[in-house]
Amino acid sequence: MPTTDPRIDAAARELNNYLPNSYSSVRWATDMATAALAAADAVDPLRKPGHRAEISGDTWTLQHPPECRADMLACPLNEAMRSLDPTCLADGVWTVELDADKELNFTPVVTP
Repeated sequence: MPTTDPRIDAAARELNNYLPNSYSSVRWATDMATAALAAADAVDPLRKPGHRAEISGDTWTLQHPPECRADMLACPLNEAMRSLDPTCLADGVWTVELDADKELNFTPVVTP
């Protein structure tokens, strides 16, 4: 039973490997994966989908979403970040996207 979140789908498949094969076990695995990831996302905004950059002084780190993790160094956003002067941004955690012109767009991550 696919969802819109690839993390939930992957977690549900793994959970389901440990359960008897029936519709109810697949549904249970999806529900458990959804609950576990929602709880983790609530306490750690860096787990949420999308690229996140943490800026501190003149350094940065980039967290990639699941779809980029197989080959992070080939990620176009990673390439664009290499030319960034991190001192142009305030220290903190940012959501990062590339626009149609290949420009970096930063949005501050607000934590609850």
